[in-house]
Amino acid sequence: MLDFSFGAIYPAQTAGGLYPGVTLHKTIKKRGVLQMDLGVGAAYYQRNYSDLAIVEPYLNPNSGSALPFAEVKFSRKLVPISFKPTFKISFIERSLPKLRPVRGAARAGMESTSDIKDTGVFLRPHVSYYRLSSEESNEVNSSSILRTYKDWGWGSELGFYLTMTNKVTTSISVLYSRAALDREENVEPAGLPVDAVVKLNGVGFLLSVGMGF
Repeated sequence: MLDFSFGAIYPAQTAGGLYPGVTLHKTIKKRGVLQMDLGVGAAYYQRNYSDLAIVEPYLNPNSGSALPFAEVKFSRKLVPISFKPTFKISFIERSLPKLRPVRGAARAGMESTSDIKDTGVFLRPHVSYYRLSSEESNEVNSSSILRTYKDWGWGSELGFYLTMTNKVTTSISVLYSRAALDREENVEPAGLPVDAVVKLNGVGFLLSVGMGF
């Protein structure tokens, strides 16, 4: 089962931006009030922006003084690969009679009179490996560099889902993530940011559509 997500994220140390993603799910338990599946997915973030940053001191050609800060242009691309189990609480299953024969008949009757197959809430924790490519440039002293930041992170997604009888599932959710990515390069050219870590702690808002869950 495959679903596509669309939304935006707002990390701590980089600009907010669009965050499309795709996830492949394998159902583990699809009956009962508590349901579960396992998923593997990827997402993509790209944003160009400028920000004031602490930099390796550089000589300002206009004033002739050494400055420890500068307006830096960032061009960043982020690709996380995630493992994320999903735990669902089904409102439909919760409302059905407990006796098995009656329960099956009630479910069949409901599906024959409504396009709604299931609805409820879900919790989706995740463990992710992040790779951030960051082009950083200072126009004042004409310096630039392409840097890579990598590391593991974790978080969770909480939301509401609706599955129709045609097996199309739609969900809305809030995403929370924590990650601190270490810089691979050790060089620190004059006029460019000195931070060796980029923190991606933040929230996101997602809309997902897929075949099943």
